[in-house]
Amino acid sequence: MTVTSVAEAARAHALPHRQHTAAPPEDRPFSTFLAEAAAPAGEAATKAAAPSTGKAPASSLSGSAGTQVGKSVPLSRSAQEVKAETAALAEELHQRLVCAGVNTDVPVTLDVAQDGSVVVRGDHPDKAKIESLFAEDPDFANRYRQVSQDNSMIALGMVGVRYRIALDEAKDEEERDRVMRRFDAVIQQLSKASGQMTLSGGQMSSASMDMATAFLGVPGWAAG
Repeated sequence: MTVTSVAEAARAHALPHRQHTAAPPEDRPFSTFLAEAAAPAGEAATKAAAPSTGKAPASSLSGSAGTQVGKSVPLSRSAQEVKAETAALAEELHQRLVCAGVNTDVPVTLDVAQDGSVVVRGDHPDKAKIESLFAEDPDFANRYRQVSQDNSMIALGMVGVRYRIALDEAKDEEERDRVMRRFDAVIQQLSKASGQMTLSGGQMSSASMDMATAFLGVPGWAAG
């Protein structure tokens, strides 16, 4: 999946009669994009839960095989499943770190490198030990990649619902163009963070989910 295909697929579904070039990726803090949101966060969350347009919202923007952009999926059920899988992964990783002599009081931020390996972001004192846990156990590394990707798909789906609502509420083509540019940038940021999760205090949080819930102004489901 590429960032461009995600954004273009969503636009093609919402506005099939228009062609629009994706905004180039920008390396800016995600807080920059939060300030550019068109609607109040509370309004976005309320309408995402109960859209008034009568149209089936886009519950996923994954663009992956077997997934149709705009097709309604049981997002809340999927989120609960991913939440459980994330908690189970966090528990096992915490136990493995303890057994490896890693100081679990220091948060661990993981990511998936371009070659697919699971790596530690930043200057963690036990970086080598942690990365070796995944390098020496391909099944565990695969599990991390799957859970992080599942979190990312849920995040993209949540933002996708708000995207469709914003397009439906746009008063003219100029406003629709602004909506598309804003959401292009947000979707790119979510996609960049798709492999990143942090273990802290025995709990695992997804960077994509954190970004999506901050953008929408809703509580992070992983915290409940």
